Order: sequence, then structure tokens, then C-alpha cells
Amino acid sequence: MKTKEGIYQEMRELGNERVKFKSRNLTIFEGCQYYKRAGICRV
Repeated sequence: MKTKEGIYQEMRELGNERVKFKSRNLTIFEGCQYYKRAGICRV
């Protein structure tokens, strides 16, 4: 089980590449936070 900080570090290492999350255009980090309940990112 990764820690929340560990996952955030991975998001930072991926950079600010913008990806589509449904109709929103979020960074991977933003999408992780916004859609963590959907299981995209387990925090």
C-alpha cells in the first residue's frame, strides 16, 4: 500500500502533462485527486 505522499511524488514525477478526465482537461495530479473515488488513483 503506497502512502499518500508517495503517490503525490509519483504524480509530480509524471509532470504536468494534461490528460482528459471525462469532460475536464486536468493534469494527471489534479485528475488523481478529483477522481480518486473512481479508482483511477488510489489515495
